Amino acid sequence: MSLNRTFTESEQNKVVADNAPNLIWISDVENIPYYFNKRWLDYTGLPIEQLQHNKWSAQLHAEDVTQTTDLYKYHFSTHSPFTTTHRLRNSDGHYRWFLNNSEPRFDDKGAFLGYISSSTDIDELKNAEIEQNAFIRAAGHEIKTPLTTLTVSTQMLETLIKSQQQMDYIPELIGTMRNSLRKLDSLIDNFLEDLNKKNF
Repeated sequence: MSLNRTFTESEQNKVVADNAPNLIWISDVENIPYYFNKRWLDYTGLPIEQLQHNKWSAQLHAEDVTQTTDLYKYHFSTHSPFTTTHRLRNSDGHYRWFLNNSEPRFDDKGAFLGYISSSTDIDELKNAEIEQNAFIRAAGHEIKTPLTTLTVSTQMLETLIKSQQQMDYIPELIGTMRNSLRKLDSLIDNFLEDLNKKNF
């Protein structure tokens, strides 16, 4: 007896989806998800019944729920493709960042069928981006201090020169400006060195 069998198109699609590296899910015309691939189930550690009928949103990070669900509702009303990023809780209770791409589905006559969505784990890239942004903000604050001193000193110097009063104060101002320039130069060197170390 032959063990060979012919897979239906639906079965073939399920096999492909279950072996895909991304989290894949499908929703109907009412914006209700009804299919989640094996990668989704393995990632969350939940049976499909606990993800269907929009229960999947319980896996979203609390800070991402409103933005993500509002975006889904809007695009479902327009039947347009969209991309979003959000954090999803895994089976260990930890959150990871995902990039989600959703495409509308239509039948042969152009009738809207719902969406198919694919989520890619971008946690390492996202955390590197967050670290980079924090580093740049901190460096910006550091650099702003000597720049502010330079600006104030320049304005005072201009005022003194125009008024030709208290000229003996000018060398002190120039010394302050020179120190600020040295500090600014050192901060920029350290900033560039740190950038090279972090491979930003």
